[in-house]
Amino acid sequence: MSTTTTAGTATPATSFAERAAEFARARGYPPFEAPDLAGTALRQREELVRWHGGADDPFDREWVYPGRTVIEVPGLTWPAARPEECSDDSGRGIWFAADGSQITDATDPDAPDGIALLCPQCGLDST
Repeated sequence: MSTTTTAGTATPATSFAERAAEFARARGYPPFEAPDLAGTALRQREELVRWHGGADDPFDREWVYPGRTVIEVPGLTWPAARPEECSDDSGRGIWFAADGSQITDATDPDAPDGIALLCPQCGLDST
């Protein structure tokens, strides 16, 4: 954990993951455990996600576990800027490897290991 100095005093600056875990625990949920992206080309977007989907129908929104967020893949721009604006209703995800390449056939024994399973429209982590 890093520290931030404000008016001459050092205060802990918690990470997004730590704040999300605290939020979940306060509501009686175990903390969300995101995939370990260390050493990969993938990056977690540190923004709170309020819901998923429902872009066309506010009654069709999916609850999102506290701490789940979008994972950024190098060279890829998600069609929906945020999960709250996502219109994907396919119920499927796309696996990505550590180098950021899409795994087209996860059943192929020669395919690389999948690191993150993401929504194809907004990149919400479904791992």
